[in-house]
Amino acid sequence: MKNKKRPTWTLSDKTLPATYPAADLDPDAALQAALDAKPGAVHYNDVTTVLGAAIDHAAECMRDALAELAFRARDLGPETAQRSGTGWSAFWEPGPSGANIDLMLVHAIEPGAWHISVRFAPVMTEEAAAKEVEIEARISAANTGLSPRDLMMARLFPKGDDPLMGELKRLEDDPSSYRPALRGDRISVIYGTALDLGSKGWRGVGPGGKPARVEEFAHARHFLPVKAYAENWWNGIALSMRPVPSYQRHEGMLTHGSDRSGACPQIPLRILSDLIRSTGLTDLVTPRALEVGALPWISFGDERHVHLEDAGHAMVHASDGMWDQTVDDRLTAFWAGIAARDVERHLDDWFTLAPGLAAAGYSGGERDFSCNDGRDIARGAVNDGVRSLRTETQNGIYRVDMTEDGDGGVAHVLAVRESGGKDLPVGRFVMTADGLRPDFGPENGPAIEHHIRTVRDLNGAIGSLASVACVFADEVRCPSEQDGPEP
Repeated sequence: MKNKKRPTWTLSDKTLPATYPAADLDPDAALQAALDAKPGAVHYNDVTTVLGAAIDHAAECMRDALAELAFRARDLGPETAQRSGTGWSAFWEPGPSGANIDLMLVHAIEPGAWHISVRFAPVMTEEAAAKEVEIEARISAANTGLSPRDLMMARLFPKGDDPLMGELKRLEDDPSSYRPALRGDRISVIYGTALDLGSKGWRGVGPGGKPARVEEFAHARHFLPVKAYAENWWNGIALSMRPVPSYQRHEGMLTHGSDRSGACPQIPLRILSDLIRSTGLTDLVTPRALEVGALPWISFGDERHVHLEDAGHAMVHASDGMWDQTVDDRLTAFWAGIAARDVERHLDDWFTLAPGLAAAGYSGGERDFSCNDGRDIARGAVNDGVRSLRTETQNGIYRVDMTEDGDGGVAHVLAVRESGGKDLPVGRFVMTADGLRPDFGPENGPAIEHHIRTVRDLNGAIGSLASVACVFADEVRCPSEQDGPEP
């Protein structure tokens, strides 16, 4: 967007950047701009920002279709499923509140399940609404000059033992004061929870077990049936998507929600998108995607941060407002690019560290270099033009192999997690004239996919070896301290 001025917004007389409308962005160019936005330190957390912006954009585009998917499930009843072309079945799962519609997503051959809770803004019954008005009138009569804002604050922060406020609170807290959700009601939030089904499937569907590529999950036998809805966070939550309420629009701009999803929100989002397509609900997405794509989003970050949000919005808009393989591919490419930048930042230190550890006798066997109170235990080696660093941490054993280029530099870098006698690649990179670049395959080895275990392992290897290099360099500079307390 070199020829178009970036939108801005004002907060307390301060002008702040907003995102470009997604329709004005090329998704690949936006991702490159996000990669080129230079941070002051490692920036693997930038992936979380891009992912969050993508989820917020998808929530706005998909909200009407997801609402209809939920209502159709409830209409069909708990024994009849809606099915996607990729083999997922969506069953209605009755819950404790009529304002929410819960779904179970299960697959014929894929293990595990996903619980999706579509939560609508609660609407009072006519009787309860009339009673609320009547109580509020009595409160106003008893408190002359009480403004609507005063009443709201009194609800949030009741003082003393006010019988009228107590009566109002009991009415508003009573589930029977609210009618079941109806078409046209506004979605407030959608949650997705990964479930371990144990040894059985769900109503005769699926092989049981837990969802693939998920590390955090809830056990279905404890989670279901839902007797009361948890708030904020619970074991297994992966997806949290909140469409923007009308009151959070600001001068024609959208506002990001404050919710943060779990480790793998893209998995249930992809399933929900497949269900929308297979059940003929894309017509409900298209007009929303056009509207959302034409609007900027308020950004609370700096100019670098807003590039990340641009990228998240652009990748979803390019997929017509839904989540498909192209969104996953672009997210993987961004993560891989971020990883390459972070590895390159430490590469000179690591290239020196490997022979340094080996020369100091920390090359395996009975002697390893221990630091950070034993949380990082490292060794180095140089064999046949490959400089290797191995580090044992609380979260795994990692090794980084750096292949020499013959001219005193690095040609290739491979990062693996050692597990059960196997090397599991978590990062692969090649040096180019423009710097280190990801080589995540599958051309030159097994494809390295973007999922939570791989992300954590690569981040763990980078963080551990960066710390080891720093501590070891300090000890080399101060040899008199080598016999002192362990760092």
